[in-house]
Amino acid sequence: MNDDKFKLSEVLQAFIFTCKDIVYELKNLRKTNENIKSKEINLATSGIVNCPKCGAPFEDNLSKCSYCGYVSIERDKMLERLRAAERGVDSQIKQEQNQLKKLLMIPLFIAIPLLVGLCCFVLIELIGFILLTCGPLIM
Repeated sequence: MNDDKFKLSEVLQAFIFTCKDIVYELKNLRKTNENIKSKEINLATSGIVNCPKCGAPFEDNLSKCSYCGYVSIERDKMLERLRAAERGVDSQIKQEQNQLKKLLMIPLFIAIPLLVGLCCFVLIELIGFILLTCGPLIM
């Protein structure tokens, strides 16, 4: 019996640590995503600030000049790299969230049958008690 309790505590501990690791990884991925977005927003600091054709400043997150229509290939490549990195991190976040959801479903699949079984046991005991105490009065 002690071995069973010890094994159960190990399983619970592993379950909790796994959930904790996934949550920690999600926090890191979200932080990475925020960093990518801040880099995208601060793309003006990349050195490609003004349009080489008309001299107007590029708008944040755009590689096309809003005044003359010139497209900066360098700026476009930088934006695409940032967006690809953001998509990759978003994909990882979704995978980690799905893994956490699946992991958190395990206790439900264990708890629900246990609760149903407990309710059935209590109901059977209650019916038995009623029959034992009131049965002789009915007959």
